[in-house]
Order: sequence, then structure tokens, then C-alpha cells
Amino acid sequence: MKILLTGGGTAGSATPLIAIAEKLKGHDILFIGTEDGPEREVVEAAGIKFQSFIAGKFRRYISFRTPIDGFKVLIAIVKAYFFLGRVKPDVIVSAGSFVSPPFIWAGKFRGIKSLVHHQDLQMTMATKLMKKNATVLTKAFKEIPLEAIWTGNPVRDLSPTTSEINFQDDKPVVLIMGGGIGAQKVNELVNEKLLEFCNIIHITGKGKKGLELDSKNYQSFEFLTDQMNEALGKADIVVSRAGLGAISELSILGKPTILIPYEGAQEENARFLEEKNAAIVYGQDNLTQEKFTKKIKELIDNKEKQNSLSINIRKINKSDASQTIAEKIIKLA
Repeated sequence: MKILLTGGGTAGSATPLIAIAEKLKGHDILFIGTEDGPEREVVEAAGIKFQSFIAGKFRRYISFRTPIDGFKVLIAIVKAYFFLGRVKPDVIVSAGSFVSPPFIWAGKFRGIKSLVHHQDLQMTMATKLMKKNATVLTKAFKEIPLEAIWTGNPVRDLSPTTSEINFQDDKPVVLIMGGGIGAQKVNELVNEKLLEFCNIIHITGKGKKGLELDSKNYQSFEFLTDQMNEALGKADIVVSRAGLGAISELSILGKPTILIPYEGAQEENARFLEEKNAAIVYGQDNLTQEKFTKKIKELIDNKEKQNSLSINIRKINKSDASQTIAEKIIKLA
């Protein structure tokens, strides 16, 4: 069976697809992603064939780039149509991203069945564009306003395979990450005072900087592939953006979490967890280094709150989502 996975632009739409691919080993799988997104590295690290593709962005606001992107979308549809005729996949699978609609549309013309998985609580433009042409729709949460099968959100195997991130001091470990492309505003909150009471694993994002110091309590990385599971496993507390890929993994691991959502769909995701007492949420515009340090210290000192957050975040996701969706893909083929 030949399966075409499509998504990218951020790691958020790639990680669920990688998780699904883990359940489809033995089949011919190709991942179509964006030309300059961070997904290539994580996809290839997972042993999946990757090919970049042109992607135009659909905007809900006025921009001088809209005509350019509109032209790119038309080119992408034509290219996707002929690409599918050459590759001949049995099923096309998307978990979001603007690289995906041309393949779902062209696949419909070609008579190729497709599955679109929606992650965010807020309806995204990409899903709105794809839903009428998808054969099967699935969703991460029951509360999502979309007529789709509630499967939970796929999560890759999170078992650590490395042992390279080590600290000399027996202090709590805090993992700070800003999503697949990093977040400079989150990076700027990290400061030396944190190292007085915790060890820091800091994932800055490619081309972005963390603290420039040599400390036994601080390890900084632009991006992690094989070591990401180790970082997650060793973290006592996680500070993260509020993308559904990250939230879904933190749910399976039961990590006490502080969310600093990016504006838009992530704010809705963060509110959802906050209402269920499954994460602590702070707006980035209201945080200073001093406030950020204080909030982390408060959570480290409050073991009861950590335990409550851990229990509640575990309830957010279904642990068998990857297997459920993989079975639906096989049935479609």
C-alpha cells in the first residue's frame, strides 16, 4: 500500500503524521512538506521519505503577498494533480498546513481517497478548505466544532533512545521550548536566576539564541530530533507554546505544564486546558523575566499543584489515537 502524508510549515502538523506512520510500517510512505519549514528534519529522522512542495498561504486579512500566494496555490494544484498521477498513492493523509489542500483537491479529481485529521479546537482555514473533499474526517477533541470522528490526537513513540542530556546538580529539570520553529519572545524570558533553583533544557528554534553562558545547569539546543524524547522524559516541568502536537505529547506523558500560547488558535487550545486545570497559562505580553522566574519557582515548590496538573493533562488525549487512525487508513485503501 502506498500512502502520501502531507503537512508542515511547523512541526505541529508533522508530528501526528509521524505517529501514524509508526503504525503503518511495512507500507510505502512518502511525506510531502513545505520547502522551508522545520518538518523535513523530524520526518527524515523518523526514517520517512520526504519531498518538499510549493505552498501558498490562504489569508483572512489584506496583504500584499495575497496575489503572489494565490498564484502559488494555482501552481500547486496543477503540480499536485500531475504528481499524484505519477506517484499513484492509495490514500492521502493530512493533519493540516497550507501545503495540504492542493493534494486533497487534486486527489478528489483523481479519485484517490483521503483522510484529514483536525487538531486545533478552533477551525483552521486549511481544514475548512479540505473538509468537503476529504473521504474521512477525524478530530483530536470531542469539543471541536466539526462533524468528524473523535479519535484523539496521534502521538509518536516517546520512549527515550538516547542518554546525552545530563546535569551534575540534582535540581528539578525544566524544559523550555517554543514550538517547531522556536519563539524568540519565550527565549527572552529565560534568565540566569532560574539556574539558582532548577536545571534548564532550552530549545531555542533554528537561528534563535538562548543564554550565552557556560553553566552546568543550562543546556541549549536550536532543535532536537533523537534527543527530544530524552528531554521530555527528564523534564519535571515543561514550558511550551500551545500547539496541539506538543500538548498531545505532554498529555500522554502527564507532564506538569506551563503554556505560553501564540496568538490565534493556540490561545483557544490553552484556554481549553486551563478550564480543565490541565495546564497553567500565561500570555507572553504580560510576562517579564522576573514574573516568569517567579511563576516557575512557585510551581516547582508546589508539589500538590504539579500532581494535579499531571493527572488532569493525562485525561486530555486518547492513547490509542495513532492506531485508530492507521486502521481507518488501511480500511480506506
